[in-house]
Amino acid sequence: MTLMAAAMMSVAVACGDGAERSSHETASVQTRLAAANDSTIRLTDDGGHPMQVARPARRIISLIPSATETLIVLGLTDRIVGRTRYDVDPHLANVPLVGGGVDPSVETIVGLRPDLVLTWENDKRELVRNKLAALGVPVFTVRTEDTSDVFRTIHSLGQLTGRDSAAAALAASLRGQLDGVRRSVAGKSVPSVSFRKM
Repeated sequence: MTLMAAAMMSVAVACGDGAERSSHETASVQTRLAAANDSTIRLTDDGGHPMQVARPARRIISLIPSATETLIVLGLTDRIVGRTRYDVDPHLANVPLVGGGVDPSVETIVGLRPDLVLTWENDKRELVRNKLAALGVPVFTVRTEDTSDVFRTIHSLGQLTGRDSAAAALAASLRGQLDGVRRSVAGKSVPSVSFRKM
């Protein structure tokens, strides 16, 4: 009787272990599937603001002409739903105006239902960013002071729009051009330059 009880207990434990392992494996698979299906994009912008979007941006307003040009080069012209008065590319001729980069119409921007607005990382533009963010509009601020900022912006735009490969190709092309310029002036004398900040 004791032997039989021990045998039954052993089977029960084995079945229990199997059920526990099966349950654990199922939970693990579900976690991996959820992670694979989670297309949420999480980034911190150049102003130090964390942001997330549920999926690659489909309706974009750029208040920065250089960022607008980058979007066009990345093949995203059809996703630009608002432009500033300084964006004069012929492909954007029929895109609604939202004003200037510093003084855009917040009402017009909200009315265009963007899922991403690009703006400058600058104290003067912080008011616009705060107004849009308070209204639930995803805002990504960009700093453009040197070439490292340019490459970081290209990378960020690739992530935010799901065009990582195109962004990597653009960055590689620009680096190649810069390397070509460096080679062309290698060994030449460096001119003296005087600069005074106004």
